[in-house]
Amino acid sequence: MRYAQATVITSLATLLLAALMTNAASVGASSPATSNVPSFTPAVSVTAPGSVAQYPQFNAVSCWSPGECLAVGSAYDGLSSTYPAYALEASGHWGPAQVIDAGHFPGWAYGVSCWAQSQCAVVGFASATNTAFGIIYRAGSWTDTLLTGMDLYVYPTLESVSCRSDGSCVAVGVASGVSGSNGIATTFSQDSWSPLTPTSLSDSDVSSLRGVSCVNQGGCTAVGADASGPLVMTAPLGSPTFTNPHTIAGPTSQPRARLLSVSCSTASDCTAIGSAGAYGCAGDHILHASTPKATCATKRNQIGFDYVNNVSGFAVDESNGTWNTSVAMVQNAAASGSGPTSVSCTSPGYCVEVGTTLVNNVDQGAFATEIHGVWNRESLVTLAQDQSYLYLNGVSCTQPGGCTAVGFGSAGMMATDSPANVPPTTPTTMPPATLATTAPTTPSATLAATGSNEVLLLVGSLVLTVLGLALVLRRRIAIPRAE
Repeated sequence: MRYAQATVITSLATLLLAALMTNAASVGASSPATSNVPSFTPAVSVTAPGSVAQYPQFNAVSCWSPGECLAVGSAYDGLSSTYPAYALEASGHWGPAQVIDAGHFPGWAYGVSCWAQSQCAVVGFASATNTAFGIIYRAGSWTDTLLTGMDLYVYPTLESVSCRSDGSCVAVGVASGVSGSNGIATTFSQDSWSPLTPTSLSDSDVSSLRGVSCVNQGGCTAVGADASGPLVMTAPLGSPTFTNPHTIAGPTSQPRARLLSVSCSTASDCTAIGSAGAYGCAGDHILHASTPKATCATKRNQIGFDYVNNVSGFAVDESNGTWNTSVAMVQNAAASGSGPTSVSCTSPGYCVEVGTTLVNNVDQGAFATEIHGVWNRESLVTLAQDQSYLYLNGVSCTQPGGCTAVGFGSAGMMATDSPANVPPTTPTTMPPATLATTAPTTPSATLAATGSNEVLLLVGSLVLTVLGLALVLRRRIAIPRAE
């Protein structure tokens, strides 16, 4: 009988343990995956270059680890010239912006890509020579190159660059010819930039390349537009010639659709974002220009648009080498127009896009997240009390939900982080996963890590307690007392 009692007690202990394990698993599964969803803090103003302090703006950013980034853009000297500018973020804090290479040439910096800590490539347009430039930044020193090629074209401009971990890079842009325009590209390898090279399309196709993304040991994917609409092209490893044009069907019937940014997780898995509709130029919502009396074309190139009910965003994924049907971005419920400008992915189907939306007649920064290949509704970046508008032009993510976005606003050059970077000594309620310095290999790893340490400790303690109790009871019941 006593043995039967022991068996019953052991069985009850086993059932209790199973119930506790099930409950613990449900706790871990239901923990909010906050590290996968960005939560951008109100944008902060970055001090403009002292001698070139008018109309400062950021156009792009690249981060090598959370809170460690390089942002590039431009600022006007108040007289006649605009100069490329940059700023560094270290441990989540932005230093003052400075003119690139001590102002050796005026122009605009549009794209940046860093392959290691403080090892970056910057591209743009040099206004004094009317040509594109490529600049290499290495821990405080600059090596600038005014690129050759495309002699029969005017205003060749590089707008985006992507670098592999070995320091080789590819940059893309656009140049105007006699019969139209063409996308252009250049490569950086072994400390040398190649001459600018047009795409395989003819000038009459009126093509342009706005974004590029390269993968290690693989080729590059570039996006833009031509006369047929949103455009995707590819180039093999080491080549500046983009071929295999593919037109993406827009999700709306609006004309003048274009792709503006692309981010590839593998050679056959990319995500691109773009916009459809005609951008305004003379509207009341053009709140910024790089120089006074800037032309409409210059404003468009600077991502300074009028978002009054005439622009809508869309996204498209490439899965296993096949481009899917594009989907419309769902703008914020309070918005009356929206235009995404930049996208960054940490793995296939896990991406963040940023841009600008119009809410209550105010241009405001916005962002959306793609999780498991599904985009959520755009959210707004909160404006500080001293800010009246905000444009977001670039984003760079180093881990799911961990991103930095930059742009410009009423307070000048602007930047915002997600999650907020805090000193190690400052208490925080953020999950430990958001403080990791290396990105997880798969999104599921981050989901599993959220709250898992506490659950395992609880389960382990309960396992030892229940088994110990069962063993003691069994021994006391099974061994007869001495009479």
